[in-house]
Amino acid sequence: MLTPRRVLSPLLSLTLVLSLAGTRAEAQYPELQPGTTIRMRGSQLAGTVRGIIVARSGDSLTVARTNAGPLTIAISSLNSVDVFRGKSRGRGALRGALWGVGVGALLGLVPADESECELDPEVPGCDSVAESVVLTAVGGGAMGALIGVAIGVERWDKMPIAVRVGVGRRTGAVISVGLHRR
Repeated sequence: MLTPRRVLSPLLSLTLVLSLAGTRAEAQYPELQPGTTIRMRGSQLAGTVRGIIVARSGDSLTVARTNAGPLTIAISSLNSVDVFRGKSRGRGALRGALWGVGVGALLGLVPADESECELDPEVPGCDSVAESVVLTAVGGGAMGALIGVAIGVERWDKMPIAVRVGVGRRTGAVISVGLHRR
């Protein structure tokens, strides 16, 4: 028997799907404009692709890649997109300092040469291994921080990917609605 619920439920579902599916890609992703550097992963890509957006029309992006020709891809096929935001000198200094402390501490474990200690007993590592570790770790940290400031660390912002809406037909007259976030 056909009840009002059985009639209205598919119609309401279809209305929801059509209203959600009507949003355009341009309105959803204002960050994806020519000149923007991005990293992207998607169903049509083999791994991660990095490049600069050179053109955008409708649902497609054309990306210039280093060591390869331009690539045109549908935005709807992308699983994730990261937008380049520049380099952070502060994070570079922190990373460099941590690496420098680690490397310096390891080098501080190497004992000083006996002939060097005979000439100058004040050389780090002649008296105490702990003193040598501390001094070389501090020096390595300072040097690493300087290098880190010069190099910097890349900053990437993850761009949210919209929920995909799909309509399908199952057995009989049942309409199914699926939401999927990639």
